[in-house]
Amino acid sequence: MRSAYRTALFRTALGVSVVAMVAAFIPSSEAAKSTTVATSSPKTQVAFVGTPFSQTPAKEPTNHKLSKAGAPFVLQSSMIGRQSGEPTVGVDKKGVVFFPGDTFDTPGGELARNLEMRSTDGGLHWSDVSPKTGNVGSAPDSHPVTLDTITWTDPTYGRTFSVDTLAAEGSLISFTDDEGATWTSSFAAASGVDDHETIVAGNVPDGSPLRTLDAKFPKIVYYCVNTVAAVSCSRSLDGGVTFTQMNSPFPTHPVPDPSDPGSAPDRALCSSLTGHLAVDRKGDVFLPSAFNAPGCGVPSVAVSTDGGTTWNDYPVSNIKDPINAMYAAADSAGNLYVTWQDDKWNQPYMAVSRDLGKHWSTPVMVAPPGVKVTNFPSLAAGDNGRVVITFPGSTDENANKPIGKTAPWNYYVVETQNALAARPTFVSQIAPIPSRLGGGNTVMHRGACRGRCGGLFDFLDVQVAPTAGGAAYASLSDDCTAACAKLPTGASDDKSAGQGILVRQIEGPALTGHATRLGKQKFVLGSSVPAGAPALILLPLGVVVLRRRIVGRPAAD
Repeated sequence: MRSAYRTALFRTALGVSVVAMVAAFIPSSEAAKSTTVATSSPKTQVAFVGTPFSQTPAKEPTNHKLSKAGAPFVLQSSMIGRQSGEPTVGVDKKGVVFFPGDTFDTPGGELARNLEMRSTDGGLHWSDVSPKTGNVGSAPDSHPVTLDTITWTDPTYGRTFSVDTLAAEGSLISFTDDEGATWTSSFAAASGVDDHETIVAGNVPDGSPLRTLDAKFPKIVYYCVNTVAAVSCSRSLDGGVTFTQMNSPFPTHPVPDPSDPGSAPDRALCSSLTGHLAVDRKGDVFLPSAFNAPGCGVPSVAVSTDGGTTWNDYPVSNIKDPINAMYAAADSAGNLYVTWQDDKWNQPYMAVSRDLGKHWSTPVMVAPPGVKVTNFPSLAAGDNGRVVITFPGSTDENANKPIGKTAPWNYYVVETQNALAARPTFVSQIAPIPSRLGGGNTVMHRGACRGRCGGLFDFLDVQVAPTAGGAAYASLSDDCTAACAKLPTGASDDKSAGQGILVRQIEGPALTGHATRLGKQKFVLGSSVPAGAPALILLPLGVVVLRRRIVGRPAAD
């Protein structure tokens, strides 16, 4: 959640409404009237063609809008019932969803903690399944505090990991094989100031001497963390119980380019911030980084084909990104995709490699026409050439500048089924915001947003579900509620984490399988909802919140 550079602490007394899960019951006929779930509008759907750029364009880039928006592309947004800063999301084969609810509500408000939230009905209802000491339901949480939270679910076996960093100590790691009923907990150490951890699991590469020890989970678990001066990584051969240090994916750490006008003279090294780990079906491992710092920002990917024993580093493009973490994903055919945004226009780009990072396609700008500014794009891939990209975006050209104090931001979900083309065709939709959070619109943030952004913090996430058709599941943090949402002159107050929202694709392009369209999805608002399902109810509660803020430029770590 926080940069290790130049941080300051301040405490703000804040009376907030905390959304809590309580035992209430609603009949299915009333589900369609829910104020905690919303469905996107066909009016916000757009189809367009992406434009390739070999370097940062001198003029503001824009894409070509197609005359027809195409077949319906529909999103359903659901409140998780808790605040969540920089949330990730996990989905298993049964469609069970895990979503971290991390916010500053420990006693006294001096530290953040995470409650691991789970939904078994597509996000309509949520329950707290956090790891407990000794797996006793009434016992204290075994993860009492966090500086960063990551949730990740393995698409093959359904093992879900919940990870919380502990500053200079390392990370608490817990995993569950029974949808959160019981957890196994462990610890991964990394020297230095730990921040922005990431975890993934991959198959053992062919020909590797490595052997896994957990018969229920025959994959290698990889864990990496930013330790400021280096990227520290380790692996587990026993499913996440014990971890052994690996070689760093980026052993030759770059330094700021002194000729870059934005280069900071007080930085000896570029940042060690990375994006999230990714794997392909063969067990190859990928870790993207733009070494975000002034004078840095060259998008790069570290690739290991031997289970993390050795790594090769490859630059992607000279379109720099000194602000945000990158995202990487591999499709079922082994094509590797990365996304990042440029440092001049703050627009998102996607590039493709068909040879494990050695060579890259000309980057394609992937924002819909009319979007002037974006922030921390995320990426996931399904079958060959099928990709989903998400990002906050604004049609206000001042949304990344201090003068954009009330600039509105929306959350865009963009999909393509021909990502390997030189000019891919995309369909875009805007995530709706449930009416409980301020009137039912699409604004999830107001104000200047470049890099680190209000209650959203540093990044969001998207996954392709391992269910039929591969629907997209994305995470959203909404810090524009109440007056901010209702008034064009309102602004996000940035006093705590935003409200956690699951954004789920319920209609549109299929990202996996033989069909081009998603089949009928379960748990769609207004359809058959199990009677007696628990509802979300707001409980007013005063809390004290601790925030750490960056002094100087915004940072994305």
